[in-house]
Amino acid sequence: MAPELHKGILFGRWEPETLIKLTCGEDTARFARAVFEDPEKFNKKDIDASGDELTIIQIADVLSKAKKKQVTYEKVSYEEAVRRGMFEGTVAAHEWMNAVPGFDISETYALF
Repeated sequence: MAPELHKGILFGRWEPETLIKLTCGEDTARFARAVFEDPEKFNKKDIDASGDELTIIQIADVLSKAKKKQVTYEKVSYEEAVRRGMFEGTVAAHEWMNAVPGFDISETYALF
């Protein structure tokens, strides 16, 4: 998903203001546990599970701090992203996330 991160570069088709929904393993495990402990509460529900939402610029800032190295974002064309090593499905997902309004993640934590 980030073939040039080792060089301090994130690239793709995201608009700088697009919010990207993120989750970590710990959040996924907490959510799964809640479902197993109270299956009726979650039965027949379509839940958008995410623990955070950041723009790609904010993600680059977080990675810069974690790596102690400047990470920047470059918006490139579809063709350029694929040429530089990104899978076509990932590039298409970036475009979809730009076009489709994000889901509300507040429901996720209100349930457990």
